[in-house]
Amino acid sequence: MLSKNKNKINKIKKYLFFSSFFTLTPAIGCLNSFKINAENIFITPNLDFFSKHKTNGGFYLANDRETLDKIRKGEDFEITLKYDDKVNKGHEGETINIPFSEYVIGVAAQEIGLDAPIEAIKAQMVAAATFAINAFGINKQYVSSTKYQVYIPREKRIKNYGEEKENLVQNLKNEGLTSKIILYNGNIFNPVYCNSMPGTSRENQEIWGNNDKKNHLEYYPRVYSPEVDFLQKFESESENEKKDFLKKFPEANSIVNNANTVKKVYKKNINETFKTIKKIGSNANMPSNKNEIVKIISKYESGYINEVEIFGVKFSGEKLKKELELSSSFFNTKIEGEDIIFECFGQGHGVGMSQIGAMVFALEGKKYDEILRHYYSEEKNSSKISFINLKDLDEKILVR
Repeated sequence: MLSKNKNKINKIKKYLFFSSFFTLTPAIGCLNSFKINAENIFITPNLDFFSKHKTNGGFYLANDRETLDKIRKGEDFEITLKYDDKVNKGHEGETINIPFSEYVIGVAAQEIGLDAPIEAIKAQMVAAATFAINAFGINKQYVSSTKYQVYIPREKRIKNYGEEKENLVQNLKNEGLTSKIILYNGNIFNPVYCNSMPGTSRENQEIWGNNDKKNHLEYYPRVYSPEVDFLQKFESESENEKKDFLKKFPEANSIVNNANTVKKVYKKNINETFKTIKKIGSNANMPSNKNEIVKIISKYESGYINEVEIFGVKFSGEKLKKELELSSSFFNTKIEGEDIIFECFGQGHGVGMSQIGAMVFALEGKKYDEILRHYYSEEKNSSKISFINLKDLDEKILVR
């Protein structure tokens, strides 16, 4: 059995012998040799933050001895979850009472999908549980929203993925995956994640700034993410080779089906885009040379846009992404006729763990803990990452 698994992993690794990536990407090597040198500075989390905001979160176990006793016995505790998302249409504003384990499963189903490789689902579960405990503590007021995490209920999961997948994740609960969390240097931290990346993750300072306490973020290193290389290699194969590969590795379908989130092309009409920019910056002007409409002023080391000028108005990459509803601030631009073409790579903020990248790593044979160590710490600091069951947490960490 071990020999068969080893052969399977070797086949996948052979398949994932990465070819060169697009010219806009920083030079990257293959999966096992890629390294980025960056100093990892971890800031001790401010556990008081969430108690002062709308979630009414925080760590109030001292006033809930019954719940603490349940956790110490390894039992589930109940939360009240408020729907504040567009996924659960018709239920906005409603609240439900569910076990914490059910919440973690429902978040994993929505955030990464139950058709993902099993080790990627596990990684998402542990990240989701940690994120929730960090954001809400064991307080009984959780929120389902894109600001935090989106939860979908059991009936919707079964409708989307079937009974077999639901039974699979229920078994993961029995294995303790829904009550396991990540610690960095013994502290609960905020394990943010996004859909996909353009070859690397990015340092959170690039997007939220060095002293941004609002997002309750620590310092994340810039590390390799494999989804673009995987999809580029897959697309270079013949149709028969693609079919054969997906037949051998059916879980790869979850990656291929998300290809449009890894690379997405937007056509924005020049005149309509000008009107949008004019509303924001009154000094916007239409240049005589169309090729001067968009000017990339500077990029971060990760390749994401730092500053860009469009119609004479300067924006941060993230601001322009938001105003033009782009999937990423990692993009190339060109003019085609009456359109501005934005070629975007990755989807989301690009910090922390990439969900599609986690799928590729899982397909290659990495376990969930290896995936999480990769994205949340540099290789040289991976020993700072540890995993612990809620029942084994030091009470001083849980009790504010």
